[in-house]
Amino acid sequence: MADPEKRSKAGESVVLGLATSFVILRVRRYRRNLLFILTLLVLLMSFGGAVLFIEPLMARPVIFTVYWAVCFGLVFLILMLAIYDLMRVRVEGQKSMREMETKLEGIKAEALEAAARVKREQEKAARNGNEPQPRPNPSGESGRE
Repeated sequence: MADPEKRSKAGESVVLGLATSFVILRVRRYRRNLLFILTLLVLLMSFGGAVLFIEPLMARPVIFTVYWAVCFGLVFLILMLAIYDLMRVRVEGQKSMREMETKLEGIKAEALEAAARVKREQEKAARNGNEPQPRPNPSGESGRE
């Protein structure tokens, strides 16, 4: 029967591995660094298998099959990570667009309110027969050159 302490350490390792994977998948920089490193690894393994290790691999068909299966597995992992990255970028872009639309709606409401207020002031001044006073420019410039 397994020692409870060894099972506890194994459980901790699994939890740590899952947490690390979660962080890598969530943070764009980590995800893209992982993609870069895996791509370099696949390139090195492909070169090594085709040029450097061709003789020993050809002598042992099982090792040859395992070696190239690992290469293809890494390529598949790279493709899945790239697709996941594309999906995450799209979702993040849509989220930021919704946030910008919400902000623009607020700005639009403020602008319409300010325009209505100015129009009321102008109508009030016209009814009183007074010329409306020019509003000061918030940027501090006079507007005249």
